[in-house]
Amino acid sequence: MRKEIDILGLTYMIEEQAEYHSYGQVNHDKQVITIDKGISDERKRLTLLHEILHAVLHQVGEPDMANNEDFVHRLSTGLYTTLNPYLKL
Repeated sequence: MRKEIDILGLTYMIEEQAEYHSYGQVNHDKQVITIDKGISDERKRLTLLHEILHAVLHQVGEPDMANNEDFVHRLSTGLYTTLNPYLKL
């Protein structure tokens, strides 16, 4: 898995932690995305996309959408299942 990613001009570090309390989380202030180390590689990719969407929505000034877990979950799942066969995310 990548160690960092550029999201709208900001570099976010990507960290994996063992026994993390959720699949993933984004810290906007520290620009860090944390992913649970114990989940499958496919779940890590989906979780990373989910957290990237949180960061994008936050940065474009859509805090309500960024904090809407159901919306972000549905959007990330739709994008992942559509793009994964073509991009091998």
